[in-house]
Amino acid sequence: MIKTPSNAYRLPFFDALLPGFRVIHLVRNPAAAVNGLVDGWLHPGFHAHPAADANGTGRLRVGGYSDRVPGGDRWWKFDMPPGWEALVERPLEEVAAWQWASAHRTVLEWQAAHPGRDVLRVRFEDFLREPVATMGRVLSWMGVDMHPALEAALLDGPAPRMATARPRPRRWLGRREALAPVLALPHVREVADALGYTDEEAWI
Repeated sequence: MIKTPSNAYRLPFFDALLPGFRVIHLVRNPAAAVNGLVDGWLHPGFHAHPAADANGTGRLRVGGYSDRVPGGDRWWKFDMPPGWEALVERPLEEVAAWQWASAHRTVLEWQAAHPGRDVLRVRFEDFLREPVATMGRVLSWMGVDMHPALEAALLDGPAPRMATARPRPRRWLGRREALAPVLALPHVREVADALGYTDEEAWI
């Protein structure tokens, strides 16, 4: 299993390396996902890509990040998809929304170009609502039986991993006003609709 959102941009590479590989496409509603990305950008960790010129001068002027976080002019966080240079002076919420939409759009486009390939789309929300049933569907797709210890762990609930704040339903509502404009952007709405996130009232 090879896991990281950045691998959405490496599907052709994996296709050449592992012909016939299968894909689990884990998705989450844009409000919760973008809110989590914003939290990560504002966290002192998660540095991913240096973004300085040849003289060592930081290239980033991301509003609400570069002016708030030490090193925010020099460190790009999380995915750095093609075209990131156009966003170095945009507001942080817009950068995070673009990251979310860009990764999922890449997977959707790859799947459309390979209609015969086996892609299982799984909603994070389903894991929260029905963890055992959802994992059962994943394991069935993989051809693996559910181990009793795994079922017990799912019933107990997973412990947070790399969380910037204690998880809770609809935590994104605390940033709703800042997120609303970017969630309404056409390229974000297009991907949200393609993933089936058309009803905002159902977003967790």
